[in-house]
Amino acid sequence: MSMVIATALLTIEIPHATSLEDKRTVIRPLLARVRAWRPVSIAEVGMHERVRGAQLGFAVVADDDDAARAQVEELRRFIIDDLDGVASVIDERLDARVLEERYVIADRPEEDGAS
Repeated sequence: MSMVIATALLTIEIPHATSLEDKRTVIRPLLARVRAWRPVSIAEVGMHERVRGAQLGFAVVADDDDAARAQVEELRRFIIDDLDGVASVIDERLDARVLEERYVIADRPEEDGAS
């Protein structure tokens, strides 16, 4: 049994933004639309004080590498399509890690607290 965690870090440029509020009017609704579309952990993880830029990170979990990578690609494509004409992805880093089952913890009787 294994578990695959796939992550992505997308750097986004928002050329029309002139204030952090302009930036937020792009990023906040995007995050809400992604979360409504798919159950995923996604957040603005970098470039918080940069008016025309943002970094978004997201992660998915699956039972095999191909499925995890496919989900990341699908989310990446959704974000790129959603930002079309408003902002653009200028850099991306994708990664996947496989966690293998190493051991099983046996059922243990409850300890009575005696030392």
